[in-house]
Amino acid sequence: MLWKRMLMNPLSIVTKQISGLGVSVTGRMIKRLLFILPLPMLSHLVFSQEPSSWIGQKVVAKYGHPIKIGEQLVEQHNFHVYTVQRANGDWLWVVSGSKEGWIPASQVVLFDQAINFYTQEIAANPGNSWAWAGRGQIWKEKKEYDKAIADVNEAIRLDPKYAAAYNNRGNAWSEKKEYDKAIADYNEVIRLDPGIALAYRNRGAAWQAKKDYDKAIADFNEAIRLDPTDAIAYYNRGNAWQAKKDYDKAIDDYTEAIRLDPGIAPAYNNRGAAWGAKKDFDKVIADCNEAIRLDPGFAFAYDNRGNAWRVRKNYDKAIADYTEAIRLDPKYAYGKLAWLRATRPEESLRDGKKAIEFATRGCELTEWKDANMLGTLAAGYAEVGDFDKAVEWEEKAIQLYASADDRKKGEERLKLYKDKKPYRETE
Repeated sequence: MLWKRMLMNPLSIVTKQISGLGVSVTGRMIKRLLFILPLPMLSHLVFSQEPSSWIGQKVVAKYGHPIKIGEQLVEQHNFHVYTVQRANGDWLWVVSGSKEGWIPASQVVLFDQAINFYTQEIAANPGNSWAWAGRGQIWKEKKEYDKAIADVNEAIRLDPKYAAAYNNRGNAWSEKKEYDKAIADYNEVIRLDPGIALAYRNRGAAWQAKKDYDKAIADFNEAIRLDPTDAIAYYNRGNAWQAKKDYDKAIDDYTEAIRLDPGIAPAYNNRGAAWGAKKDFDKVIADCNEAIRLDPGFAFAYDNRGNAWRVRKNYDKAIADYTEAIRLDPKYAYGKLAWLRATRPEESLRDGKKAIEFATRGCELTEWKDANMLGTLAAGYAEVGDFDKAVEWEEKAIQLYASADDRKKGEERLKLYKDKKPYRETE
């Protein structure tokens, strides 16, 4: 089956911004220094709003100000875009994923005004490295990576021992897929402060992107040793184990990530992927159900659940999930839906015209470079009886297949098309 090797797809690695902009010290970054006083706010930079007008707004903390529940710090040093859920006098209850707590209204700025806020801070004090780094974080969140790097470069020029700035520049390099530069920046964070768990986690993510899974796991191990409560480090290590096909270890790590933070929808999805590799499709469906409950817009989870329904031969549910995955994010599921419509033995499921439509869209999204998608398009043409086109696209697919097994199966289908026969899935 052409798409079987893509049965369950884990999501990508996760890196994190350090938002502790005030934690720039000579020598070691002190993690237990929880209350970081931001630079004094100039009066013309303080934005005043009525408490009710904050509700539903997207905000960021100025200079990484912490959020709290009572006297307990909930989050500090990590960058988040929060949503304000309620207000109580001058305090706002903010939420970002599983992180929620109170923060003074005076210590947040609307996300859409954050660039302007830090720009005014820089204008008032061009030597304020924290403001340069803060604006760099906002640029990164807006996917303006070159602007983010330029701002963090200036923060580092002003304060060469600013470990958080190196981390955040590393994250921007990672987003640009320049992983060697990212690793160099994470190395510098670790040199400045070997106790920052986040730097090991982020470097591990970069190693994983380079497919050096052993180095990735070593870094995730160290991140977990330094911070055993870091759910994302367990999640990322689970992805590395899954890439190495050690599915039991992957499942253990995803389970621990979920225990530490039950709101991580990708952890459920990826644990489902590992269960799929072990052919426990009931657990695949259960985990994907939970991922979708947590994030109803999670296209990947619909795609994976569709895979499980298809293996269980519940094709109506598979088609429904693939269709929803495509609606949410067009890059998912076109190939699988097209393959099902082109190759199933059940006549009621086949629709060659739709198979060609879906496969053509999938080929467009993959720039006509994906062998499986080209092979699926060939199967669609064979289903409608256009065997010349089927031969043409299968020959192109065979040139691109990476594995000998895929090439062999492609050649078997090509022989069918040359004999004027469509391909039928037998599994």
